[in-house]
Amino acid sequence: MNIDRKYSEIDMTFKWETMSKEKLYTVLEESSTRDEILGYENTQFEINCSGVERAEQQLNNIFKTLTMRSYKIIKSFRKKKLKKKKPWEDRELADVKKTVSNLAKLLRINPYNLNLRNNFLGHCKLCKKLIKRKKNQFKKEIFSKLSVLRDTDPKQYWKLLKSLKYENTNNKIELQAGFPEIINHFKHQGETVNYDKEFKTIIETDILNETDVLLFNEVLINLLLSMK
Repeated sequence: MNIDRKYSEIDMTFKWETMSKEKLYTVLEESSTRDEILGYENTQFEINCSGVERAEQQLNNIFKTLTMRSYKIIKSFRKKKLKKKKPWEDRELADVKKTVSNLAKLLRINPYNLNLRNNFLGHCKLCKKLIKRKKNQFKKEIFSKLSVLRDTDPKQYWKLLKSLKYENTNNKIELQAGFPEIINHFKHQGETVNYDKEFKTIIETDILNETDVLLFNEVLINLLLSMK
């Protein structure tokens, strides 16, 4: 059975004091408190999710009343933790996410409603596609800016590059395929180049095509071929 837990906790903080026990007895002896407890015991709740939630809420209200009148209430000044907005999120994506959240709340209350479930799953799929499209669009815009700034304003180029935040554990933006020039530029920086046969072939071709000292071509080629 799927039960919405929003009524399962009292949204306040209390402290037990020396006089709290006497206050609790006083509240329990009042006729209004007895009537409220008897009313709860005599109520016939439905044997389903809605009935359980109604019983839970009513019992929680009784405990909350007893606690507020016998315990010391401690005010809480906790600040709400603001969720950091992703750089690719806009109003369109925010509206879809809000719709998904609202449908999820309704689905918890009515878990067997097929129309509601299909509507929720459809919006989840839409949200996933929209996030993917927004992220790709954002990355293309970033790479476009980098391509322009690389030649026009190197200072701003490096500033923008260092400011990027990723999705992975390194908190940096992932350079995906589709931008091979920029990817390879940063991927292989500082690596030692292996001078293999392909490299020697390129040098050999350049010598044959560009050098004016043809007498030394054969000597140079043999020297290059002897390199391992």
